[in-house]
Amino acid sequence: MKKVALVITGHIRTFKQSYKDLKRFILDRHEVDIYFSTWDHNMLGGVAGNSLSKFNPDHTKKLLSEYPNVKDIIISNYGEINKTSEKYIASYGEFGLCEDPTYKKYRGGRTQRKTMPYNAGQWYPVQEGFKAIQNPEQYDVLMRSRFDIQYYKPIDFLPNEIVGVHPGPKRMPDTNQPYTELFNIRNHVFYGTPYLVEVMKDVYNKNLETMCKYCNLATDSLLEYILRNNDKGYPLTIDENFKQGVHYEVWK
Repeated sequence: MKKVALVITGHIRTFKQSYKDLKRFILDRHEVDIYFSTWDHNMLGGVAGNSLSKFNPDHTKKLLSEYPNVKDIIISNYGEINKTSEKYIASYGEFGLCEDPTYKKYRGGRTQRKTMPYNAGQWYPVQEGFKAIQNPEQYDVLMRSRFDIQYYKPIDFLPNEIVGVHPGPKRMPDTNQPYTELFNIRNHVFYGTPYLVEVMKDVYNKNLETMCKYCNLATDSLLEYILRNNDKGYPLTIDENFKQGVHYEVWK
């Protein structure tokens, strides 16, 4: 059994459906303190949520306080963060500072550019959630999850400093980004030692800057951020035994 700070972020749309497996595979196996970081608006309706509805903060806190060992519930302004992202991105133009035509071909363009404020904004509640952790050195493991993650097996944490659990495709060659044989790890779930607080303390602003300058939709990956901001040079470990997916049914 490990002492775990669990940061759960994003829209709360599936918090009811996901709780059973979260309890079975994490909460019942470890000593877990929960830090919630969500929005004042939440996605509702459709498979993945196709409309934003304003949530009363007190009601949101009441719903989430039914979880055990909740240490903090942070509710951020969804509209304000997305407007900030849009303004920042607009100031860099269609392709930002990217001079690589191959890179522009795959990553730039007006259609893809529209998704960038949302992609960048997803990091804001992650940043705020990790900043809220009280005395991070008291924990063996710091973990980030989302409300819509579904777990499929018991979780036994690796002792490594930074661990990704969601391998995606290998990074695209022939771009202006540093090439690596590691997997491109998306940001759904990751965990590690208390050092993660340092890595995540300015993750929204750093990631937004990278996204704006290089038009890189892959900058919502954990690997991209660690490569640029991991001052101690810790390696990124892949937990190949970690099994999880996204639970898209929407709570109403």
